[in-house]
Amino acid sequence: QKLGTPTVEVWPGLMDLPQFKPTFPKWPHKGWENIRNTKAQVGADGIDLIDKLMTYDPKRRMSARAALQHRYFVGVERLQ
Repeated sequence: QKLGTPTVEVWPGLMDLPQFKPTFPKWPHKGWENIRNTKAQVGADGIDLIDKLMTYDPKRRMSARAALQHRYFVGVERLQ
């Protein structure tokens, strides 16, 4: 419910998925800023990272490798 029900605008090809049903409840996306105190905990860069990692469409979703290069992690020491 927090992410909202996906639509064809955010996930082209959604209607072609075998388990998708147009009768699913239509939940609006709440936005990470409105979920608990997420923005206070991770800041604007953290919100941007979460948004990109939680994108429904796998073709548009940020990869783990790209996430490690995100500005949220600037200044964080990397383990070898």
